[in-house]
Amino acid sequence: MSYVKLALQVVESREEGNVSILILGALYGYKDFVRALLSWNSSPQHVNLRGDVKNDHGNLIQGVTALWCALEKGHYNVASILINEGKADIFCGPHESLFEYFIKTGRLDVIQFLVDNGYATVKTQKVTNKSYYYYLDLAASSDQTNIVIYFLSKGDERDIRKGIGVSHALHLAAKKGHYDCVQLLCNAGLSPTRRDVNTNTPLRLAAINKHFNIVDFFLEYNNDEASFNELELLASSYMSSSWNLGADDRFHRMYNLLEQSLIKRLLLNIPKEVASPIAAYEFQRECQSIDELELIQHDADRLILEALLIQERILLPEKDKTLLLSLHQRGITLVEREQDAMNSVDRHAILQWIRRLCREQPITEDTGQTLLHLSVTDRTYKCITFKTPDIQSVISFPNIQVIRLLLHCGHRWIDLDAVDRISGNTALHRIASSWTEVNAIAIIDLLINAGAHIDCINNYNEMPINVAKTTKVRSLLQSKQKPPRLKCLCARLITNQQINYDSVWPVQTALNRFVVMHGDLSRKHVLSDECSLIDDFGLFD
Repeated sequence: MSYVKLALQVVESREEGNVSILILGALYGYKDFVRALLSWNSSPQHVNLRGDVKNDHGNLIQGVTALWCALEKGHYNVASILINEGKADIFCGPHESLFEYFIKTGRLDVIQFLVDNGYATVKTQKVTNKSYYYYLDLAASSDQTNIVIYFLSKGDERDIRKGIGVSHALHLAAKKGHYDCVQLLCNAGLSPTRRDVNTNTPLRLAAINKHFNIVDFFLEYNNDEASFNELELLASSYMSSSWNLGADDRFHRMYNLLEQSLIKRLLLNIPKEVASPIAAYEFQRECQSIDELELIQHDADRLILEALLIQERILLPEKDKTLLLSLHQRGITLVEREQDAMNSVDRHAILQWIRRLCREQPITEDTGQTLLHLSVTDRTYKCITFKTPDIQSVISFPNIQVIRLLLHCGHRWIDLDAVDRISGNTALHRIASSWTEVNAIAIIDLLINAGAHIDCINNYNEMPINVAKTTKVRSLLQSKQKPPRLKCLCARLITNQQINYDSVWPVQTALNRFVVMHGDLSRKHVLSDECSLIDDFGLFD
């Protein structure tokens, strides 16, 4: 008997490939022979022994088992014997599980046999560490429409509509261009507006991969302004060099998407609401017809303006920070023009761009610094990565010219007393604590004359004069000290006496902010530190 078991483990080369006796029996559907072999040896090593077999197309498939051979050839009675009596592993397939292999190859008959007989489920087994709808996702990605329909009928559609789990099937089908699967999945309840981990919707994935028939389907299916906005934002993004594409290819892609959007807007009667022309965009307006778009098709500069107009229309109302990147690039383009060729329109456009930047009131994500903070900090120079030799002297920091521009263009929006997140410092604190005296004196004078409070207190109960590093700066701040105004004295009294005013008036008011910058910021910082110490020592455990 030991010699028989040993013989059953042998894999030899034959016309069919490299096969064992069990694989050969399964390949030809000899059920009685297979049952006899299992009676002699039903160990997992024997049942799941791998070999190499040619499929019906003559391709050699490596790493197959006897169960794979039986399923591949449709010998389901043999497959049942292997599973029921030999405990054959349905996850033991060539490079992947048998279930996955037959999904990819479109063998609905095999999938039905395994599921209907309880050998597999349409849901992923926990041991595979994959998503709840992994098999549905795989079928959609492989464009196996019949298998998608089968999985939906077996409970996936019910679970999707109940909101159980998350399926990526629609995203995958849209990305691969599988139109029929996209229609099926939308009708089954998968949302065409849901974003994946990379914030892509199915519409965006279809557009990026140039599956325009699917883009048309989504526009008609959703039939709303949001879908058109997303498509037009994607089109405008091709003006960015972040795409690994040549300039001509980027322009072509942008044009095609905008053309498709305009055609669908016309058919579905969803017109654009465009803004009035302004100098910052050379008094141009967004294209509202195919004829207008065709006129700018080969004008690179005008296409860039079109992209900026689209982004401002869509992103500005949402205060989306990505708009700042486009405005920043536009500002660089204007500044880089030849100085002797710059006319009054160009200068006005630059000022308009700066006004728009100020109106956005951007701050750095890590430290909460405003444009004014960055303008008075010498570290700003070190963080700029595009310094060319001819402009290095112009962009040195602290920079009084930049501050003058900000105060001139953004006086309606610039907050002179804004504080950062780290130390609660204002711009006046920052420049006063600088060791340089090159521009510090002039900048301090400029900020105070513009209305910056000289008595603002940071997290550490320090005014700008308390952090001054040089004698000249300290003397200047001392000379600017005036008898405190009554409102400043009242604000300090409130903070010094720790009077609770949080419930007296709304937090987001100018009055609340005025009290905070006269000392309450430092008090709250101390309380925060004390709470942290209490937590660290576990006094309330």
